[in-house]
Amino acid sequence: MSLAGAKALDRADSIEVPDGSLSPEPAPRPRPSRHAWERYSLLVSLAGGLAFWWLLAVLTGLPKFVLPTPPEVLLRMLDYLPSGQLWLHFRTTILEAVLGGCIGVLFGLLSGYALAKSTIAEKIVAPYLVASQSVPVVAFTPVLILWFGSGLVSKVIICAVIVFFPMTISTMVGLRAVDPGLLELMETFRAGRWQVLRMVEAPAALPNIFGGLKVGGTLSILGAVVGEFVGAKAGLGFLVNYSAFQLDTPLMFVGLFCLVLLGVSVFSLISLAERRALRWRTIGRRR
Repeated sequence: MSLAGAKALDRADSIEVPDGSLSPEPAPRPRPSRHAWERYSLLVSLAGGLAFWWLLAVLTGLPKFVLPTPPEVLLRMLDYLPSGQLWLHFRTTILEAVLGGCIGVLFGLLSGYALAKSTIAEKIVAPYLVASQSVPVVAFTPVLILWFGSGLVSKVIICAVIVFFPMTISTMVGLRAVDPGLLELMETFRAGRWQVLRMVEAPAALPNIFGGLKVGGTLSILGAVVGEFVGAKAGLGFLVNYSAFQLDTPLMFVGLFCLVLLGVSVFSLISLAERRALRWRTIGRRR
């Protein structure tokens, strides 16, 4: 076909037909799916980090008690697993973080709701909230262990205290960001306080609440580890501290990787719950 004929055909594609409508355009090509890349991106990142760590240990020539290689850490973990102690430490830290985190989240939600509804309560409680965050958790951990002992109770209290502040602030900010027009509409229909909370305030504040949950979930693990550093007989923090004292660096890296795995798992579970709970926002945007 000649060049002139091709141009004529191109112009014919956009010619208006007698009924006033344009000729149908070709269907858009489907975009490539991103799920494949998202599925393997974490594995690629993990492999790159391990390769960099291995290369750094080999090139620097540092001894094993300073910087072990990934195979040395893996062999130490396989050697430590039959004793059952690793699962004991892992389970202890999970129990402390979950119990303390749940208590901190519960009191954070309640206090955040109270502060969002009452400016007087905010003025009274705000100085104490700021004071609780001005002092590092490491500073008052020995006091809590002195009062409640080195068992489970002190670790749960530490985790609850460290989770309480971000949950309170995120809940208060989320509730205050509700559209006033929706609240006026609910007042027009004479809705009760529980109905307003369930139908308007809670859905609107969920993004902020889940943001506080992500921060609080990782901080609860930090609180458990800090408590185990100061005084404990089990837990991943105890394992890291004990192995460092014994100059067993591969075992210390085993404990650190377990902490990383625990933190990533908690964050991923909260993110999954967030996507499920806020699915209605995505559907609304697509429409």
